[in-house]
Amino acid sequence: MHAAGRWNRPPVGLVDSPAQNATGQVGAIGVTGWVVDDIGVRSVKIYRNCLAFEPPTNCVVVNGVNLVYVGDATIVTGARADIEALYATYPQANRAAWGYLLLTNMLPHIPNNLMFGGQGTLTLHVLAEDEEGRKRWLGRNFVTFPTETDEVPTTFTMANDTIAKPFG
Repeated sequence: MHAAGRWNRPPVGLVDSPAQNATGQVGAIGVTGWVVDDIGVRSVKIYRNCLAFEPPTNCVVVNGVNLVYVGDATIVTGARADIEALYATYPQANRAAWGYLLLTNMLPHIPNNLMFGGQGTLTLHVLAEDEEGRKRWLGRNFVTFPTETDEVPTTFTMANDTIAKPFG
């Protein structure tokens, strides 16, 4: 145990959006959720699944999963009063919300094996890291105990071929 009688645990949280198995996603979509930690959250990183047709240099193994880095989410202060109240004893609980604006047209066009165009089904993986360097995959299932690793990544389908032109 450490300060305030808490155990050293990895972060806990969830992915809220996009909805699991969402279809017809076009343009810019929000990737959002929440995360707290008994010491403090250092970062929330967004990844997507690595595809067979893309250059191997795009893909990296992260915590045992072959992925492509998408970007770092922004930690948002004051946006999740519900989580702040639920985890009132956690430091920085007022900074529980995180978000990332994902431009789907910059993602691969899977049916045509192209690196851009945003068409087809992808899976997003979200990795939270605390100030002590402990990491946890955030997913659709709420995970609280350090030994649980049943992250359910978010799968969604893009349809940018049907978006009104020009994009934006």
